[in-house]
Amino acid sequence: MVNRQDVAICGNGAASVALFRALAQDARNPLAVTILGPGSNFARGVAYATRDAAHVLNVPAEKMSADAGEPDQFVDWLRARRIAVADWSRSFVGRELYGRYLADLVEDTRRRFSEKIDLTVATTEVVGLARQQDGWTVFHTDGVLYARNVVLATGHGPPQPLTAQFGADVAHAVIDDPWTAWEVESTARILIVGTGLTAVDTVLSLLDRGHRGKVTLLSRHGRLPQTHVPHGVGTPLPGPYPARASTLVRSLRSALKKDAPTDEWQAFIDAMRPHWHEAWSALGEADKRRVLHHGLTVFNAHRHRIAPNPGRHLADAIVDGRVDVLRGRLLDLSSSCNSVRARIAAQSGRHELTFGRVVNCSGPNSDVERGPGTLLKTLIARGLARPGPAGLGIDVDEKDRVLDQDGALQPGLFAMGALTRGRWWEITAMPEIAVQARRIAQTAMAQPGIPAWDLGVESAGRMLPVP
Repeated sequence: MVNRQDVAICGNGAASVALFRALAQDARNPLAVTILGPGSNFARGVAYATRDAAHVLNVPAEKMSADAGEPDQFVDWLRARRIAVADWSRSFVGRELYGRYLADLVEDTRRRFSEKIDLTVATTEVVGLARQQDGWTVFHTDGVLYARNVVLATGHGPPQPLTAQFGADVAHAVIDDPWTAWEVESTARILIVGTGLTAVDTVLSLLDRGHRGKVTLLSRHGRLPQTHVPHGVGTPLPGPYPARASTLVRSLRSALKKDAPTDEWQAFIDAMRPHWHEAWSALGEADKRRVLHHGLTVFNAHRHRIAPNPGRHLADAIVDGRVDVLRGRLLDLSSSCNSVRARIAAQSGRHELTFGRVVNCSGPNSDVERGPGTLLKTLIARGLARPGPAGLGIDVDEKDRVLDQDGALQPGLFAMGALTRGRWWEITAMPEIAVQARRIAQTAMAQPGIPAWDLGVESAGRMLPVP
């Protein structure tokens, strides 16, 4: 009797690739993996499907291996394609190139582990799960399948739509999904709601397209991501970490003076990176919410950085007046012919300005109960999962196993990536996701397999091998 493990991965982006790789490496028995997700960007997801040359990685190439056991893997992939760089620790390559690496990694994994692994990719959306005695029934828009283990890897939720907040009459001028192709007159004024990494990408794309109209970025704090600079090794804040948000923030601020040079800030933030989980875990629920909404803004600006060349391009555009940054809030949007009129409460006062387009870059929605789709909301409504700490994602234990409404483990049900931010906090970049993928794989593969002929798989839709 042959024992067989099987895993259904709900989500088809970069995290699913890292998990597929880890599962293949840790499988002791024949392994069947099904990756399910909508759209045509298998393996790349939203982040790495871009073909815009202005979009580069925000992390140096040497830290971007999707395989925690092979830290030089991405650099080796680049070298094999004769992309020669003197120092990969300071090199930021295009995200489209990284998407090609992820697709190649899937094919390499299938080839290397062909004797024990069987991969199926389904271009479909998972809408629900039902617990069975020894696994899960996975309901998707094209049918049903059974899996012993299920991993939720759906990634970040999109920002709350501005059209839902301000009305459908402004929809003609509002871009709620900045990653879609959209057009605007080259002289039109653009409002970008948000000043994070996606907002920067949007600005850089406009500038590269030769856009001549002024671009205004708006956010509550008006802080742009910092640009990577060379720096030394910093010293992290020593534990144990305080249980109050105010004390933690004071301690963090005391570690560096507010006017400390950028290289010292970045060295400190990098030194703290392995310790954020411990600092986050020490806080109670109310203090997690306080630090989330008020305490870490300046630290996040130094943590989520942009590469040097895009950083210089953005800085030049601000200096010459093509781009400006407003600190304030968007109060209202109203239709104005082919444009939209925005009322803004800024630090400098209230403004009414007309824009050709308003682009929603307000940041990912971490509240799964307000996000799109039905899967996560249904799991919570049925008590199979519960929201994570501070309303971030869903709750998991130390091995990334999903907890139900009473805090009990859900056998064979895992979550990873941004969905587990409430537990881990620092878990949205590939270095951490690759480690998490290995942790989930080791836990899932440690479970006993079940006889291959007892596996029930039924699908009314297309279940296709990876092309």
